[in-house]
Amino acid sequence: MKSFVEYLLESNQPYEFRFKIAGELSDDCISRIESKLDKHGLESMSKPKRTPIQEQPAGFAQDIKNTEVNIIDVSTNYPTTPHQLLAMLTDTCGLPESHIVVINKNDPEEVAREAASKEKESEYEPIMGTEYPEEKQDEVFGDKYNENMLKELETRKFEIAKEK
Repeated sequence: MKSFVEYLLESNQPYEFRFKIAGELSDDCISRIESKLDKHGLESMSKPKRTPIQEQPAGFAQDIKNTEVNIIDVSTNYPTTPHQLLAMLTDTCGLPESHIVVINKNDPEEVAREAASKEKESEYEPIMGTEYPEEKQDEVFGDKYNENMLKELETRKFEIAKEK
């Protein structure tokens, strides 16, 4: 039979979160976030990943428009809630709550969004550097073209004459 200490060590699980911060994120703010997360037993914190500027970033309020989003993945040893982390981030960075989204890393919406983006990446094929496909086009010059053009003009003369 296992001892209590063994059970306790086995049950030690990381608590993973994803921070999404709209707008610019300074290095000073990142270092302050890291120092504040130490009280939650910070295990790891990724460098911010910037998304391209989006008209309406996913997960944010309707008034957040045309801005980039910084995404930071965080893992802590002590349990906490996304709401507590959101309050900590607003105090630390001085940003309004509407500019910050904190979710669990395994949130169903986030997992579905990541799966959809990976699927789009796998379907994408770059076309730069590939050969153009062979296309058969009608000739727009030469004797054959001129003969066909003259025949077509002859038939149109009769159509115009019939209308008058």
